[in-house]
Amino acid sequence: MTAYATSEFGLHSLLTVVDIVSGAMTAACYIPLAKGLDLWGRAEGFMLMVGMLTLGMVLQAAAPNLPALCAGRVSFSKIIWYIEHCR
Repeated sequence: MTAYATSEFGLHSLLTVVDIVSGAMTAACYIPLAKGLDLWGRAEGFMLMVGMLTLGMVLQAAAPNLPALCAGRVSFSKIIWYIEHCR
């Protein structure tokens, strides 16, 4: 999906930047997530993550430009890991 979206924006050269930013942001948020899940509980965290996952997918699908696509991609990749961690 990312390759198609960046081709629409004419920004193929930034394709790897989206993945690098997504990976870096996901890695940076592991420890705050673990602390939050310890404080609030796994069930509540799971429900919050499902809502945020839906928001990330909508943001990716409706992205009018590359920064919006990058924000959706980062939130989607973070939340996928979070949901796996909550199980």
